[in-house]
Amino acid sequence: MYELNSLLREYDRARAYTDDLWRDLTPDEVTWRPHEDSSAIGWHLGHQAHVAHFMIRNLTAAEPSPDPELDGLMDSANPEKFRGALPTVERLTA
Repeated sequence: MYELNSLLREYDRARAYTDDLWRDLTPDEVTWRPHEDSSAIGWHLGHQAHVAHFMIRNLTAAEPSPDPELDGLMDSANPEKFRGALPTVERLTA
């Protein structure tokens, strides 16, 4: 069984690696969608944060959403065409 500190370090390492993959992209590249039914890189970044919050913080500590306005947008249960426009790169980063 893994200890919590080891799992948290690995989680932080994975997040840092993901950040390194997209940090040099332009806002247009982050929000570009190859097809109307495809999600942009920025959506995937927001979705990761949404799922992490829901699965870790909400289920273990019942913390409220850090940005309730983005909950529906970042929920993969909502079809792409009903999600709405992505926020700015700055808001996604936050």
